Amino acid sequence: MRHLQRQIEELYGPLLGLIQDGRVVYEVAMNRLKRADGTMDFRTLSDEEMKLWLFFNNTYLLPTNRKMAKLLREKAFLLDSLEPPRSVTHFCTHAIQYELVNTVWQSTGVDATFIDHIHFPKELNTTSRLHLMTSDVGTRTTYSV
Repeated sequence: MRHLQRQIEELYGPLLGLIQDGRVVYEVAMNRLKRADGTMDFRTLSDEEMKLWLFFNNTYLLPTNRKMAKLLREKAFLLDSLEPPRSVTHFCTHAIQYELVNTVWQSTGVDATFIDHIHFPKELNTTSRLHLMTSDVGTRTTYSV
């Protein structure tokens, strides 16, 4: 019972809050920057749009990814098994690749699309939500953005 409560309070609850934070910021950025067909191509962004993307990216998205990766590293002992869920390993891969792509691009100006990059795993949100929904610790804790 105590282990389950710690999982919710220290891992899955905070993780879900960070996922929601990142999703909201990404949606705001996409609503402003995507083209009529729903895509975003960095090569076609105006200078003003690029400044806006860098603001969202550097101020919110990268720091949120870092917080999530740190939380998963520091609280890995609270996962249900020694083998982390696929969504967790995919996120960790995404986070380091995203960091690398951004560091190369912003430090050198070189197009870093040559670096393999997986997208944020949507199933991480599902993993966190399912754990919270199926947990019964006698209390309800709400995590919001």
